[in-house]
Amino acid sequence: MLLGAILVQFLAAAYLLGIGERHLQQADLARRIAEQLVVAERVIGAAPPADRARLVSDLSTAHLYFSLEEEKPPLSGTSHPMVTDVRAEIIRWEPALAAYEMQFAVRTARQVGFVRNLEGALHLPGGPWIYFRTQQPLLGWAVIVSTMIWVGLTAAAVLLFAAVMVQTLGAPLRKLASHADQIGTGPPVHFAENGPKELRRVALALNEMQARIAALIDERTTALAAVGHDLRTPLARLRLRLSAVADTNARAAAERDVREMEDMLSALLEFLNGGEEWGERVKTDLASLLQVIVEEAQDLGGNAEYLGPAKLVANVYFDDLRRALVNLVDNAVKYGGAAHVDAWVEDRFLIIRVDDYGPGIDSEILGAVKQPFYRADQARGGDTHGFGLGLSIAEQVARRHDGELVLANRPEGGLSASLKLPRSGSQPSA
Repeated sequence: MLLGAILVQFLAAAYLLGIGERHLQQADLARRIAEQLVVAERVIGAAPPADRARLVSDLSTAHLYFSLEEEKPPLSGTSHPMVTDVRAEIIRWEPALAAYEMQFAVRTARQVGFVRNLEGALHLPGGPWIYFRTQQPLLGWAVIVSTMIWVGLTAAAVLLFAAVMVQTLGAPLRKLASHADQIGTGPPVHFAENGPKELRRVALALNEMQARIAALIDERTTALAAVGHDLRTPLARLRLRLSAVADTNARAAAERDVREMEDMLSALLEFLNGGEEWGERVKTDLASLLQVIVEEAQDLGGNAEYLGPAKLVANVYFDDLRRALVNLVDNAVKYGGAAHVDAWVEDRFLIIRVDDYGPGIDSEILGAVKQPFYRADQARGGDTHGFGLGLSIAEQVARRHDGELVLANRPEGGLSASLKLPRSGSQPSA
């Protein structure tokens, strides 16, 4: 659009330039005709009749042709719009000519229709007519249009060259921006440190930034591993000591608390370690994976059912996706009383949906419950176990697959949690 605007500006400038040249030529032509007509009138009017033909021939120049006519010359084109303007301009230069009978016309060459000349005649009182004609063509609309065409073609060529140059020079920037968008969504991106000095500096800064981030993540991972080990050790000792508790009820309650602490610790480490190991996508039969997860939930006494196709193949990050699906099914069983799992391919997306029959979630906090450590237990049965990281981990895994986690309350009651992932080669079959 910008290049088109520049081209229009060029054409408008060419048009205005042509108009300006036309007016300048018209003014200059009128001045020249006025001066030479005055000279011709005085010379021819004062000369003997026998010498007039020779004198009028001598008055002709490279710009203006003169001849002597006994009768009024037949002129065509007297109604041309330029005639009135030129006549007024001539009289403005030489007011004395207003007293003479004059006529003007625009003459068009037959062989070349857009070449025009100005012609006219001045009547000497009681004598012949002085005929005159411009030797050079007038600058008409055809010349202006021709100028505009040439200027337009030149401008188009310049703009085309400029567009190619911008495209060529902008390619490294576009490549840099494209690679920058990939930071944090997969393995570290290496930026080639070549090209102009400024681009090399930016590429170097991005590479060093990624190295610093990787170092910070490694330090955090090491610290988390140490914390996990240090916490699990006393929990294991506590579990052993509980076996010596004689009171069965007290021992069972304490063991539930220990298991809850272990589950909370595992969920926290999973969330904080999310995205640390960037493995490769693997071709996976999601139907089989979902059936296994549902059967595991059933083995633990949960009400779970798989309703999807018998086979559904996709390229996914297997461990991450399994963790997210386990969280969704566990949440449905724990808070909604049942988990109905379905999967299908829709347009460009793979949809995995887990429905429950619980109280659902207040629509005002549907987006907030996906935030880390957000608790919505009062709306989901009042259970306060865990850190509230299950949906956060599922959201994290969905983003890693370039997808999203969609939560919605079902009209018939309960919550629907859907993982919406790009197809990436998903192949369903009945």
